Amino acid sequence: MVPPSKILFYLIELINCYAAVYYSNFLFFYLKRTFGFGEGANLLTAALGGMVYIVASWQCGKWVHRLGAVRLLSLGICGVIFALGLGMAVTAPWAQVLVYGLWTVGICFIWPTLETLISERSGRELTKMVGIYNVTWAGSAAIAYFTAGLLIEKLGIFLTRNLNA
Repeated sequence: MVPPSKILFYLIELINCYAAVYYSNFLFFYLKRTFGFGEGANLLTAALGGMVYIVASWQCGKWVHRLGAVRLLSLGICGVIFALGLGMAVTAPWAQVLVYGLWTVGICFIWPTLETLISERSGRELTKMVGIYNVTWAGSAAIAYFTAGLLIEKLGIFLTRNLNA
C-alpha cells in the first residue's frame, strides 16, 4: 500500500513529467515554425538541454541533502514558473534556447527531490516505492507523447498566434 503522504509526490511527478514532454515537444515545433530551426538546430537545442540536465541533476541531487527536499522542490517549481514566464516575454531564438536551459535546471530541482522523497523507505518498501515512481513517470511520458501532438495542434497554434501578436 502506498502511504497517503507519498501519493502527492507521485501526482506531482505524473503532472510534471507530462508537462515536461509537452513543453519540450511544443518548443521544438515552435522553434521550427517561428524561427525556421531545422533538424540540426533543434538537435543542438536538445543536446544543450541534455548537457544542462546532466550537470544540474547531479548537482541538485546533492543539494537535496544540504538544503532539504521541500525547499528544493519549492525552488524547482518556482524556477520552472519563472522560466516559462520568461519564455512568454522574449521572442529572440537565442532567448528561447536560454529559457529551455533555465527550465531544464528547474526540472532538475524537482525530479531528484521527488526521487529522494519517494525513497525514504528501506528494503522491499524502497524497491516498491521506486518501482511505482518509475511506472508513474514512464506512463505519464508515454501518454504525453501520444496526446501532446493533438494538444499542440489545437492549443499550440492558438498560443503562438497570441504570443507573437
